[in-house]
Amino acid sequence: MSETGNYMRKIKIVADTSCDLFGLRHTDFAVAPMKIITDEKEFVDDETLDTCEMVAFMDKYKGKSKSSCPNIGDWLNAFGDADDIFCVTITSGLSGSYNSACAAKQMYEAEKEGSR
Repeated sequence: MSETGNYMRKIKIVADTSCDLFGLRHTDFAVAPMKIITDEKEFVDDETLDTCEMVAFMDKYKGKSKSSCPNIGDWLNAFGDADDIFCVTITSGLSGSYNSACAAKQMYEAEKEGSR
């Protein structure tokens, strides 16, 4: 609590994994993961992703695959309990990530009064 009796607002930066970062020093930061999905396996773009394993699998895999942007739940999870969120997404022309983040924003603001 500040000297004026007001609580400090929790500020957070949230991005989808197109930013190619999983953390920032001295900053509350989170990512919402993109995914590659096949009939056999799902690869989640997070800090545990073994890219060599993914590339080797995809090189041998002959079935269909698709990519998936973060869903609303992924965004809400990344928002956590912050009061003020600065959200960065890949361009809406390349992915549905922006639209999903906007939908999550509306839900978050409706559930957490005073958030933005």
